[in-house]
Amino acid sequence: DLLSNKFQRIKVESDEDGMRVDRWFTKRFPGVPHSLLQRLLREREIFLETKDTPKKRVEAGNRVSGADVVVMKSKRFEDFQNSATGDRKREYQILSEDRRMILSS
Repeated sequence: DLLSNKFQRIKVESDEDGMRVDRWFTKRFPGVPHSLLQRLLREREIFLETKDTPKKRVEAGNRVSGADVVVMKSKRFEDFQNSATGDRKREYQILSEDRRMILSS
C-alpha cells in the first residue's frame, strides 16, 4: 500500500497512557535531540490517530493515551531512528592544520 510506505505508525502502550508527547518521544527515542522534536511539532509533521479523531495535530502539552497511534512521515521516522542510535556519522576532510588548530569541512 503506497500510503503506508509514506507514514510510520507507532502504537502507544497502555503504560504510556497520559504521558506528554515530548516525554513519550524521549522515552521511545532517547538519543533524539529535543530541538529536532520541537521543530517537527512546530512544523506539524507529527500527529495522533485517536478514537475520536483520525488525524489530530500534535501541539505542545498534548498527552497520549493507550489507544492512540503516533503517526509521522517515514522520512522523519528514519531521522528519529538514526538520531536515537547515534547513526549520524559524518566524514570530515582536513583542510589545514598546525600545532594549535585543525580546520575541517
